Amino acid sequence: MKHFFKYCSVSLGIILLSVVACIKPETFPPEPRILDVRFDRSNVDSKEAFFVYIDFQDGDGDLGSPESVGEANVFLIDPRPNNIDISLPKDTQTFSMRFIEPQGSNESIEGTINIHQQVGNCCLHVIIPGFACNQPKEFPDYDTIYYDIYIKDRAGNLSNILKAPPLVVKCIE
Repeated sequence: MKHFFKYCSVSLGIILLSVVACIKPETFPPEPRILDVRFDRSNVDSKEAFFVYIDFQDGDGDLGSPESVGEANVFLIDPRPNNIDISLPKDTQTFSMRFIEPQGSNESIEGTINIHQQVGNCCLHVIIPGFACNQPKEFPDYDTIYYDIYIKDRAGNLSNILKAPPLVVKCIE
């Protein structure tokens, strides 16, 4: 009976090892993909810093750029119209994500990008040189921003564009 349990234990161990060895690592498409976007809080003052968290996947592991290059590869678009001239471009902020090294033989990577951000001025979304920005009485003390966010890999592939949850901003000038 003692030998029976010993052989059963060894057999069970071999079976479990075989099952684990057959599990293939998860792979993703070569284009980056944003899974989720969130903030560390939902309400901020316009002069207050906050964090943006972007969960991503990339199948060929070519996200980020070496520090010496510093190429823009994370994009936050503020789609609110400009209060002075709606023909001006939307406010796009760019960031450079540092190089991410894939681990092991599987090039697929996933993770979270953390961006330290500040709204800044909320009475104008695109600053026009020479225009003094004073919060006019007819504009609200609060504004809501719905950032559109996407990322780009080193091959130039663009991710999906994901709309962030609403960020309520108290305008402090």
